[in-house]
Amino acid sequence: MKRQILLALAFTCAAAICLLVTRRPSYRSPPGPTAHRSTESRLHQAVGIESLIGNLPDVLNPSTDLTRKRYTTTLGTDTQSTTDDQTTEISIRANSTSETKLVIGDGLSLLRPKILAERPLSFLPEYKNPCYLEETGKFACLPYFFLLGMPKAGTTDLWSKITGHPSIPSVLKEPHWWARFSKKQPHLSSYAKIYTEGIQSAAAEHGPNKVIVGDGSASTFWDNSGWQPSYPEYANGEPPYIIADVIRAVLPDSKLIVIFRDPTDRLYSDYLYFNSRSSISPEDFHDRVVSTLELFTNCLRSERSQRACAYGHNWDLSVRLHIGLYVVYARDWLQRFPRDQIRFVELGEWHQSCERVLPDIYRFLEVGELPVTNISAICNQRKRNVDVSKREHTGPMMNETRTILREFYRPFVLELASVIGDDKFLWDYGIE
Repeated sequence: MKRQILLALAFTCAAAICLLVTRRPSYRSPPGPTAHRSTESRLHQAVGIESLIGNLPDVLNPSTDLTRKRYTTTLGTDTQSTTDDQTTEISIRANSTSETKLVIGDGLSLLRPKILAERPLSFLPEYKNPCYLEETGKFACLPYFFLLGMPKAGTTDLWSKITGHPSIPSVLKEPHWWARFSKKQPHLSSYAKIYTEGIQSAAAEHGPNKVIVGDGSASTFWDNSGWQPSYPEYANGEPPYIIADVIRAVLPDSKLIVIFRDPTDRLYSDYLYFNSRSSISPEDFHDRVVSTLELFTNCLRSERSQRACAYGHNWDLSVRLHIGLYVVYARDWLQRFPRDQIRFVELGEWHQSCERVLPDIYRFLEVGELPVTNISAICNQRKRNVDVSKREHTGPMMNETRTILREFYRPFVLELASVIGDDKFLWDYGIE
């Protein structure tokens, strides 16, 4: 046990050093909300971390190798600096509500060229949802909102209750199109097929200016695997562009709902859910956690940034440690979308206060309010995708495994709460 705890402490030191020596990105992040005082007071009680609070550089860092070609895109007010790039400026209507200037550089076009070439230049003003006419004249719709997060963090239950609103028809929750199929099926028309019929049916009943659809693929938030062939000169560093950039170019007014869960608990639940019953045990989980921590520490020691390690490392997929680095992914999305288009949800609060949180989400999505009785009926439905049989069969994780994971995740959790400005995302990592 002593060896594992020393390993975890060594990683924490390495992570802190890595954060302090990397430089800030050259493009501007959208302003976030003022951090709650309760967040600040709890953060400053964190043992061994206090000197870092308020001085942590972004974990979203460009490569320090300035000899490599840089790419550029301007999305709204966010601009990534560039050299040697050709750009095309286009005026588009974002959801038919405001003019948006969009400059797409050659670099972004390398990631999903066909999608960017086919993106709608205008949406039909009579529809609240982003619907448009394809070049063939065929009616098509894309999602109005994205439900993002991590596996085993509550997206399925949240989705089932969000779509309980009559103005939000339930479509396929997780097409995983952006993260996993947009290269194999690179035409927007294949994606739009998922949503078009649902909008047409709901619009006929409720009116086109009241109905919306969403994409509930949690993988869209964190899974950018396979980006290296588009940017081979960056293969050992950070991706210069990610799926969030493409979505921002295609659907700049998207509403984003992100749900987080205590990363230590999420990791064990993920391990139990995605591995066969015959292969799982608290001891096996512990061994895999230790070996994966060693992989991550070795990645940092190779002078790669935390973001490069999160996006580019070959991980043991039976213990997906990197998915719990929430602040890495949250910063990326906050760099690309305005803060008022993102709603963060904490799983515990969702379970305990559904009748308060759900109406708030409906207001965020700008759909009509429902009577209290309707909200209660939706919230009282059984929780979705909760499998306790494996946990009962396997038992809880070992205490020493939990200690190691908490030491590993703690700096990331502290910074996440600071970035979002809400101490509920500290869970209980802020006080030891």
